[in-house]
Amino acid sequence: MYNKIKTESSCKLFKLNTLKNLNSFYNSKLLRYFIISCIVTFIDFTVLSFFMQLSNNIIFSNTFGILTGALFQINLNYKFVYKHKKGSIDLFFFIITFLINLFMADSIIYIGYHMLNINMYISKFLSISIPFIITYLLRDYLNSNRDYYTNILVKATYK
Repeated sequence: MYNKIKTESSCKLFKLNTLKNLNSFYNSKLLRYFIISCIVTFIDFTVLSFFMQLSNNIIFSNTFGILTGALFQINLNYKFVYKHKKGSIDLFFFIITFLINLFMADSIIYIGYHMLNINMYISKFLSISIPFIITYLLRDYLNSNRDYYTNILVKATYK
């Protein structure tokens, strides 16, 4: 009898913990960032394919695809991921991380497509995956410490 009650309570506890873990996962910044990135990636791939048909220049097409996706990403990220109003420091963080992302993505797609002769779409996938992780970590770090960096920039401006 005791074992039956203990087993039932263990099952309830396991279900409760599993539900809490699922709930925290569904509410996580990383999941929201990932979903937004998937939408932006679709836009990016569409623009890349369109401009590759017109120009056959992968760097131009990739850059234009990333720029188009970035316009959507900045608004969606600050609305659904970071959940605060955009200020000048946020725009500064986005531009810095965007430029780092653009440099990495163009470098990876160039090396993959031109130097290693990898298929355009595989090169594009690599140029999205690697910068995705780095950009997310960098943006998350900067946004979680935004007050600290705002103070530094304000002090530097008034010196």
